[in-house]
Amino acid sequence: MFRYVRSAFIVSAVAATPLFHPKILSEVKQVVVDSSLNPFPTEIPKGLFHNDFQLLGHGVRSVTFISFKVYGVGIYIAKKDIPKASSVLMGMADKLKDPQESAQVIEKLLDSDVKFLVRLAPVRNTDFNHLKDGLIKSILAHPKSKEMKTELGVGLDELRQAFTRRGTVPKNHLLYLEMLDGGKMELSYVNPEKKPYKMGVVDSPLVSRQLMLQYLSGAKPLSPSLRDSCIEGFINL
Repeated sequence: MFRYVRSAFIVSAVAATPLFHPKILSEVKQVVVDSSLNPFPTEIPKGLFHNDFQLLGHGVRSVTFISFKVYGVGIYIAKKDIPKASSVLMGMADKLKDPQESAQVIEKLLDSDVKFLVRLAPVRNTDFNHLKDGLIKSILAHPKSKEMKTELGVGLDELRQAFTRRGTVPKNHLLYLEMLDGGKMELSYVNPEKKPYKMGVVDSPLVSRQLMLQYLSGAKPLSPSLRDSCIEGFINL
């Protein structure tokens, strides 16, 4: 059962599920990530993705030097991997709050092949190029990225290839990053009024690893509100 509630308004409503045709309605529980965005579901069923997912935590990514919100973000964990994650976290949950030790915990979860799904929703109209550049800059900003520049570069080229689509990404449209076996990452774009679009797969596991470390660990996570929310989510597993 989903137990996470942190400082969010959860509603139960009959709503169109964004993973399928918008005319298909289902009873879903939702969480308000930001007042400017449509609510996020607390559960995402297998369909477009490879697993059933449960919301771990959520927050908002902001660009601090000009103080504006970029996107709402939710991190989901594969339901089948919850027992595995709970086992890994046994006696280690408190380390998630430590800027240094938190990275070790997240790396152990990733090494155990715990699957995550990242859901991004822009708070204002943007485009694929800006989303791509933002992800790449976030990955390169991790302290260890400089140590593996050549190896990581291959994965970043794969990420760029996934963003061959051009055009705008309106507010409340969705970008999904799904972790697959071996650390691969599949990207999907969802326009709520059209059929979901599979953008491509990044085979290099370094890309998904560095991105998840940026979201969930370190002294300067990409979104402190997301990291804090996910810590509570991990503790409540």
